[in-house]
Amino acid sequence: MPTRLSDALAPFTSNVADVLKLRRKGRLKVGMDADLVVLDENLAVRHVMGWGEWHVGGGQIAQRGMY
Repeated sequence: MPTRLSDALAPFTSNVADVLKLRRKGRLKVGMDADLVVLDENLAVRHVMGWGEWHVGGGQIAQRGMY
């Protein structure tokens, strides 16, 4: 059983990126694409960043389009 949220998210983030050979996805590290989802204490989506641009901020859509 995962003890950290990062371990619990790995099947949806880094593991998927590795299987799909998306070398710049799935991890927060220097040189990687800035794709990020920020959850609140209830695990609701509060912010979404794709390709280094905010698409959702404070739970509200900030930018529409493909990401």
